[in-house]
Amino acid sequence: MLFQLGSVFYHVCCHSADRRKQNVEKSRMGSRLRTVFYYFMAYYGTAECRQKRQKQPVIETEVSSKLKCTQLVIRHAAVTDGVKLAEIEQMSYPQAEGASQNRIEERIEAFPDHFWIMEKSGEIVAFINGMATDAKDLSDEMYVNASIHDENGRWQMIFSVVTAPEHRGHGYASRIMRQVIADAKKDSRQGAVLTCKKELIDFYSKFGFVNEGVSASIHGGALWYQMRLTF
Repeated sequence: MLFQLGSVFYHVCCHSADRRKQNVEKSRMGSRLRTVFYYFMAYYGTAECRQKRQKQPVIETEVSSKLKCTQLVIRHAAVTDGVKLAEIEQMSYPQAEGASQNRIEERIEAFPDHFWIMEKSGEIVAFINGMATDAKDLSDEMYVNASIHDENGRWQMIFSVVTAPEHRGHGYASRIMRQVIADAKKDSRQGAVLTCKKELIDFYSKFGFVNEGVSASIHGGALWYQMRLTF
């Protein structure tokens, strides 16, 4: 009788030990699966969602001399922005250099996420735009042919850097430029390229752009200097 009870107790203990062992193995397996899942999401999820995150507006705060806080939003372009962007463009460049409303709307259609628009209290006050391309130098064809934009291009070209006249002197273009550079880095570009007139070389140098000398561009009949920021 004692032998039988001992045998039953032995089997019960062994069964319990086996179940504990199985539970430990299940727990370890679950932990391994969770680890694999986290690594998978860290690699693939981040890459897949990067573009969606970038499409979200960037919100900043401007504090005036009277300590009044105003919300500044940097966002990408919508089809309805064409009229206002063209208005600011034409007030910022000579007629031969500025893009027309039709040209800007073509660009919005081709690369809306390569417009960086700043709004202050719901009003567009400044913007930067330009296509992405594998071409290393900014050419005049890029200004007139939005279809050559390449979303996977290695270089972020910069066309317009403009602020509405009544909103100049507050550093809005600089804020947008920093966001353009940050987004280009997130997109794994090699860098950014722009052309400017001689008097603006020092301004763009503050962001790390290097003057490469006189550009081959004859856009608007002006003399342009090509500047490059390499990441």
